[in-house]
Amino acid sequence: MIRHQFPRSKFVRFLMGAIAVLSLTIVLHLGWANTAPTLAADPPSDIISLAPTTAPEPGIGWQITSSSGAAEIELAKHLTQQKVKVYGAYWCPHCHEQEQLFGKQAWSQIDHIECAADAKVKPQTTVCEQAGIKGFPTWIVDGKLEPGVKKLAQLGELTNYQGNKEFKYDRLLDRE
Repeated sequence: MIRHQFPRSKFVRFLMGAIAVLSLTIVLHLGWANTAPTLAADPPSDIISLAPTTAPEPGIGWQITSSSGAAEIELAKHLTQQKVKVYGAYWCPHCHEQEQLFGKQAWSQIDHIECAADAKVKPQTTVCEQAGIKGFPTWIVDGKLEPGVKKLAQLGELTNYQGNKEFKYDRLLDRE
């Protein structure tokens, strides 16, 4: 049997490769694939994104949907012992991302200061102004302002944390 091979130019091979990559990207992005391979390094499936997808509830913000693991809870306790504080606002999506990194159980142990004047729970605008807070979230570690969302590993480094470092969601921050 004689096989006939069609000549393929570099352009045609490039175009076919690009179409394959684009198709795979669309399938994975839109969730059309019923099963996606799970790598050991992938975060747990209870959360796929740190960013909120809806408007915040007025005066309250978003619900924390991630769950804490042992590492997150241990770090939260360490940060509290080190008297680390975080300043934020209920309407701030980056503050919500920080909350999601910790998970609901661990976040409840973090000393967080609400800076939004119209917050329904314990607004402390004067405290925020006195601390010199310019943006959210802002951590205060050893009297130094550390603005921005921080991976839990970064917070551990800033505070000389020596405990469990198997944080569940730090990888998601790289994907945002």
